[in-house]
Amino acid sequence: MVSSSDEVRPFEWLTSASSIDRPLSEALKGMPDQEKRVLHIGCGSSILGEYLLQERKFCIKEVVNADKDGDTLDMMRQRWDSQRQEHDVDSDHTLGSLEFLQVDFCAEPIAYPDHYFDLVVDKGTLDCTLCSGDQATASLLGEIHRLLKPGGVYLLISFHHIDLLRPVLEDCPGADWDVTHSVMMRQVEDLISSTGKATADYASQVDVTTLPLPAATDFAAAPCAWSSGCFEPDEMYRRTVNALQCRRHQSDGNNDTANSALDLQAVCQHIKETNDHWFQITNPMVTTKRKEELQQAFQQSAAADQLLDLPQSFQALFTDAERENLTYEYFLEDWHAFGEKHTELPVDRISYETAVCFLDEMQ
Repeated sequence: MVSSSDEVRPFEWLTSASSIDRPLSEALKGMPDQEKRVLHIGCGSSILGEYLLQERKFCIKEVVNADKDGDTLDMMRQRWDSQRQEHDVDSDHTLGSLEFLQVDFCAEPIAYPDHYFDLVVDKGTLDCTLCSGDQATASLLGEIHRLLKPGGVYLLISFHHIDLLRPVLEDCPGADWDVTHSVMMRQVEDLISSTGKATADYASQVDVTTLPLPAATDFAAAPCAWSSGCFEPDEMYRRTVNALQCRRHQSDGNNDTANSALDLQAVCQHIKETNDHWFQITNPMVTTKRKEELQQAFQQSAAADQLLDLPQSFQALFTDAERENLTYEYFLEDWHAFGEKHTELPVDRISYETAVCFLDEMQ
């Protein structure tokens, strides 16, 4: 068990809590003072919730830290309780309340009513769901959309590329929000102090690199991460994160879009199509080099017609690393699905041309 806040070592994913002051202030602008409710989704051991309450300029009434890791939430709750005792702070009256909620939003709804929060902050959670599955991302966006008030903001801090993030959010079926985007420098912090107090007073903020960054207006002209023909994060990309604000529309009283829930099946299909399109463009399986290697493999076939059977094709089509994640059985499932659309092709033999078409369609 954790006996004091000093034994809890916070961790900030992507960037420090204080480094997102500007997007936080922009997101909260115009909202009533002392009435704002904030959800930090996928909070982990971040001190962002504490920071929002301790920085009086934000005027937050309530912060809910939500995560599926109950042990981490228990440690952060004890840390917060220790801070209140050490500094004689009555959080209910002085700083607002900090609540801790264990929830797996992929499997269950977040236990708050519709339109409860003015702000939902996501510092890396959408990044994780985009890498883990379409359904998880759809569930996350569905809950965020449901919980936001009209005029509320979903603030996303993400390491993913804007060309993936923008269509995911802007074209999300049924989402009635406007999306704005900015780029910010990443920062890391030493979050441990003698008091355990989570403010920027003692935090040692360090740029991820000491190399100079361009001014904010120059990011569009920054060195490109696409120089090799596919997406490979360069130094400029690694030193920055995207900040996106999705502000829900205000209800006009006639068409109350604030009461609409997202169709999760439609959102899931949207995520899948957007992800597939992104990877086909940025990391295509069918590169010039891959075509050359495939052609050589088929030309070396002992068969006069240069057709490979399915086991041979599986070996030729995929690298050793790819076969670690894609089993032969999964390959057969994809091949049978491909064959249903191309009934003119042999079912047990593959040509070089068919191999290229298969990779292109099934990526």
